Amino acid sequence: MKQIVLAFLLALSSSCGFGQDFFDSIFAKYSGQSNVVSISIGKDLLKWAASMDSSSEAQESVNKLHELKILVRSNENKASITEQTFTGDVLSFVEKSDYLKLMEVVDSDTKLNFYAKKSGKTITHLVMVGGEPGEEILLSLKGDFTTKDLVTIGKNGGSDGLSHLAKLKTLEEKH
Repeated sequence: MKQIVLAFLLALSSSCGFGQDFFDSIFAKYSGQSNVVSISIGKDLLKWAASMDSSSEAQESVNKLHELKILVRSNENKASITEQTFTGDVLSFVEKSDYLKLMEVVDSDTKLNFYAKKSGKTITHLVMVGGEPGEEILLSLKGDFTTKDLVTIGKNGGSDGLSHLAKLKTLEEKH
């Protein structure tokens, strides 16, 4: 009986870590390639950046973040972003996993999908993936935050991808 429980716990622990390992492997695979920009920001730099914001609400929200990773890949051929790219890999993975699709933003040729992994009412991992012909982007945001925190970060983020987070306000109001 102990062996069955131990085997179950081992299987559970390896499957729980798989989602995190998948995204880390995507960043490892594409970082350093030509036409790829990879950015990884740790908790300390996120806290420091939050301290520069005058809004205490924004500081509090950003302090709940543990890691931000961004991967941007340019393709001079302007080929479809889902052909042999990390966007296709990520979309395939999240559709088969326990990530919830929060929203999709389509603006002309740009398409961004937002997915979240939750633990109770707390989001532990937010993924934004998509792009436009000739460019794709993957944003991975880890921490322990709520939809309200994401809305706050979106309002104060300034970046095009992060500014779309403010649109989650309607989702927050429904819950």
